[in-house]
Amino acid sequence: MPVMIQTAGLKTKSRGYIKGPDAPVNSVHIRASTLPNPFGKINLSSYHEEENIERVKLFLLETSGTKLKTMISKGVDAIQKGKPLIITCTYGKHRSRAVAQLIGDKFHPSKVYYVHREG
Repeated sequence: MPVMIQTAGLKTKSRGYIKGPDAPVNSVHIRASTLPNPFGKINLSSYHEEENIERVKLFLLETSGTKLKTMISKGVDAIQKGKPLIITCTYGKHRSRAVAQLIGDKFHPSKVYYVHREG
């Protein structure tokens, strides 16, 4: 049975429009908001979201390799144990999705599925 990798933003009073995570009880939570924010540092003006995510992956690999590798390792371990994975960042658009893909790419597509709560 495939394991869920969910991405979401962090809901606050000022960002009430954000859905936030919908986490199962046994899920593992990774906070991608602790990684450098790519906004304003790389061009995210592409109309193709996948291109933007690829740019963010490269940015994160270049700016925070060790911290990112630790997150990926934690995510891979959770998936191998069959635990759902929740990855959050401020808005749930770029960092969380990039980290989710970097983790999910370690598995055959039949082993994981993605749920993107924001957008």
